[in-house]
Amino acid sequence: MLAAQELAQLPLTTPPAIRFCLLRVDPAARVPDGRVRLTPLPIPEQPPGRAVCGLALSPDATRLAVTAGRLMTPALHVFTMTTGDERVWDGPTVGPGFGPGAAYGSLSWAADGQTLALITSGGRPYSGVRLLDTVAPGSSLLDNSRLVLPTPTGPDYWSGNYWRQVMISADGQTIIAVLQIDAQRAGGRTTSVTQKLVTFSASTGELLRTLNHIPVHGGYQHVLWASPSAQMLIVSGTQPGPTVGSFNLGHSAGTLSDGRFTPLPWSNRTFAAAW
Repeated sequence: MLAAQELAQLPLTTPPAIRFCLLRVDPAARVPDGRVRLTPLPIPEQPPGRAVCGLALSPDATRLAVTAGRLMTPALHVFTMTTGDERVWDGPTVGPGFGPGAAYGSLSWAADGQTLALITSGGRPYSGVRLLDTVAPGSSLLDNSRLVLPTPTGPDYWSGNYWRQVMISADGQTIIAVLQIDAQRAGGRTTSVTQKLVTFSASTGELLRTLNHIPVHGGYQHVLWASPSAQMLIVSGTQPGPTVGSFNLGHSAGTLSDGRFTPLPWSNRTFAAAW
């Protein structure tokens, strides 16, 4: 699945319209032209000036969850892949808000194809990690979802901290999250920014494990894949990536299991991947 738009010239004042397509890759195809096939989907395009901030395809590939809209106020849409039929949920802004490297509209499905994990923002009591029942009737995000993890508060946190990414394990039991932590001193000035990779119970919100608490290496770590029980993860951004000339914005990637990080062959020109 991908969202595509026409190549635009800078300076960009209004982003072009965005269309949704299905990309099929078949490395074993006998004819080179058959190895890649791009098919437009019957999903309505996003008009110029709107952004697509997140995509998540349901496990059975029948529905597509999308966060789309104005960059700071995206909404949640779920489309039927074959017909383009659309549902939209009203309520708080979907996504963790603004900030460098924020995973806007972080979305993931549980294996049941019904439960969608997402982040909402907009202040208390709305912001946090929610689980949405996408088959429940109605269009209210708050009514159809359950708040599992509120935005962190308390003596160790302040309003600059927020969830940068969330993912629900396929078995629906575990929430995997990346948390930004801004340390501050007297006067309210930020002195350092760190990040935690943590897991929580999806049913109770109880903290299960803190997998790491590390500095921010020019960007934030990102969970690319999780095993069905979340016992093994593929993550990027946990360590600084190698520098290629002056280009050093990418990160290393590797598997994380039982507290052990095992590097994977990776290029710092690779910013995202999917399994």
